[in-house]
Amino acid sequence: PPAGLTLTARPAGGDMLLTGTVSGLVNAAVATHGAFDVRVVSPDGTETRGLVVTALDQAGVSRETPATVVSQRSWPRGSLRFDDTRVPGEWVVTEKDAPLPEIGEAVAVEAARFLASVYAGLARAALDEALPYARQRVQGGVPIISHGNIRLQLFQMFKMVEAARAGVFRLAGYHDRQGVAGTWPHALAARCLAVEAACQVTSEAIQIFGGYGLAREFPLEKFFRDARSGLVENGVNEDLAMAAMLTV
Repeated sequence: PPAGLTLTARPAGGDMLLTGTVSGLVNAAVATHGAFDVRVVSPDGTETRGLVVTALDQAGVSRETPATVVSQRSWPRGSLRFDDTRVPGEWVVTEKDAPLPEIGEAVAVEAARFLASVYAGLARAALDEALPYARQRVQGGVPIISHGNIRLQLFQMFKMVEAARAGVFRLAGYHDRQGVAGTWPHALAARCLAVEAACQVTSEAIQIFGGYGLAREFPLEKFFRDARSGLVENGVNEDLAMAAMLTV
């Protein structure tokens, strides 16, 4: 709702002045443009929800130093501050101009679809590390893949990877047939499954590697850190699941 928005847009001639801070943004430190929900305040004080698309190299835009994190360092998170940043009036649309709820859902669906692809790929990468290692690592005089418990562990990992990939392919099928990647619940189902698969598969891969799985000489320790952060970014899976079921 408008009361929960942290950016305000006020008319100034034919332009709009943006004021406020948006926190915890992925790529805030490096992005050249951004799209933001705003509270549009008209001269008579009436408020409505709006959407602004703006360049981030303008006067009045400042960026905080990105947070130092142990995972997903290629996606720096930080805050953007707008101090009477002037943007052309046509860069701001309101609920009167466009179907903002539908636009917002489309953006959310595409974001969830992207994350589903990322985490399904991360799960696959962990399996691709564990399988050849199990064939090469000798324990008890034989490669550890010869031990039944390791083969069962690898199959459970393979099963999770294939389930996550299937969810991504299903969304791709929706997009191919309908031009959109399914509904928000469909996209969230794929996203949550892929994140859970990535967490489980990377954890099991570390178990197969043993102590080496935690060594920086191997990529699994980073895979696990990246996967674990997926359970808390852009909303925890439990909250996303409860929100999704309200719209099924």
